[in-house]
Amino acid sequence: MAEGAPIAAGPGDGGSQISTTSLSEALGALEIASSAALPRSASPADSGVDEVGAAQLLNEKAGLLNQDAEDANAESRKEAIEAAKRAGKKAKAEAKAERKSERKAAKEAAKKAKAARYASIREYFDVTYENKQDKLAAWQLLCEHVGVEPGSSIVECKKALKEVFINIWDFVAFQKGGPPFKRFHTAKELREYTIRYNKVFKLEEAKERPMLRSMLIKIWSA
Repeated sequence: MAEGAPIAAGPGDGGSQISTTSLSEALGALEIASSAALPRSASPADSGVDEVGAAQLLNEKAGLLNQDAEDANAESRKEAIEAAKRAGKKAKAEAKAERKSERKAAKEAAKKAKAARYASIREYFDVTYENKQDKLAAWQLLCEHVGVEPGSSIVECKKALKEVFINIWDFVAFQKGGPPFKRFHTAKELREYTIRYNKVFKLEEAKERPMLRSMLIKIWSA
């Protein structure tokens, strides 16, 4: 073999020989691929960011829960206020109805009481005067009871009674054992007393009772 001649690669040696530069490049590529394949570990800075985010999320959830609770409380208060208003209106209506019923009952009781007094006065006149067989004696008895001189006739008795001004309620009460009745000087005085103390005896209550009618005066002008 001649000295200095180049050595050519034969067919058997071409795949087994690798240059230094090619090997280094291959190792570098393998290292990069390995680094990309391995999972990245969390750094302390990344952990802090995650904790802050979780805390914010919890705070947001707590805020939503608090808002829901406030909304529920507000709705409950609203319902309670509405219920109280309804109860107040109901109680007011019931109280009004009760007062109305009481006034009606009192009015009815007063009406019945007055009717009973009317009946009592009519009964007294019927038994004591009106139903007497001797009419003159009955008129004379009435004159005596009111305190005037009895006449010798019915006409004279009526004339004498026209000068007497007494309240019929008080008169009958006295005849039944009550306090003495007052004799007034004029019809005007009797009228004022009768109206002031509500001791009016209606003229229609004395129908068909001439002796009772003779004791009544006109209270109101037509």
